[in-house]
Amino acid sequence: MNRIKIVLILFWFVGIGLAEEVVKDPKTGRNIPTKKMADGSVWFMREWSGNQGFKWEHAVNACPSGWHLPSKKEWLKLNELLKEDGRLIEEFRAFGNSRHWWSSSRYGRRFVADLCSAEGDKFVCNETDISEPYSIRCVKNKE
Repeated sequence: MNRIKIVLILFWFVGIGLAEEVVKDPKTGRNIPTKKMADGSVWFMREWSGNQGFKWEHAVNACPSGWHLPSKKEWLKLNELLKEDGRLIEEFRAFGNSRHWWSSSRYGRRFVADLCSAEGDKFVCNETDISEPYSIRCVKNKE
């Protein structure tokens, strides 16, 4: 029954233009829908590898081949895209368990990196300790 629901949801995503492609997570077996944004970037619409979370040092290399952990600049670019598509932040909230995602941006020798979250009607990135596990979303590499 769950497989039928997943297939129907994926068809719905594709049918309304939310899913550009689907990436299978080998650790969880889940399909990750993606979305092509107005600027041409393609984002995971669900967390990679479920609820486990990653410490920053593992998060920066956790995305599958052809994908990468978004930088703070890429997260903040999503804020600009929110002006064009106000539903975007709700889509990020709706299709995942987390409200906090790692950025690839790290600061010098200090043990901090940016953690981005969906707060209100925007994405906010703040420095945090890299030893805590958080979720990740991946962005497709530019061709």
